[in-house]
Amino acid sequence: MPASDSTTPLLEPPAEPSTDETLGLQVLEIQVGARWWRLPLGEVLSVARQVPLVGVPDAVDEVLGLANVRGTLVTVLDFERIVTGSVIPRDVTMEAASIVLLSRWDGRVALAVDRCGQVLPHDADDVVDVPAIVMPWLATGNEEHEVGR
Repeated sequence: MPASDSTTPLLEPPAEPSTDETLGLQVLEIQVGARWWRLPLGEVLSVARQVPLVGVPDAVDEVLGLANVRGTLVTVLDFERIVTGSVIPRDVTMEAASIVLLSRWDGRVALAVDRCGQVLPHDADDVVDVPAIVMPWLATGNEEHEVGR
């Protein structure tokens, strides 16, 4: 097996999350803390609620833990930490209120959120660029990242 350098992503996303044009015109509202965000619906594979997580020793703070979702091991990223930089103390074993499984990684990567809201028409500029916030945390190595801060 070839050795990987510190910039090789662990998971490569496909070029486009969805070819269905109607999905690209809708967004899923998600809430983290007091703020609401919007994810392009084409980036969302599914949503799971009250998912038990297991911490990963020595992982970066942005990796909240691992979850078993319908038999698939999912890396759960701390969306709040990524976009705000805030640190929330947590136990090694915990539970996420909701996780949004991302379609680009076939549901093997998810964002932890406080809750999911409605699916709305895409009519705003404040839609989250999912690849831009997720890809830096899927790279190997211990690089410093400043995405969303």
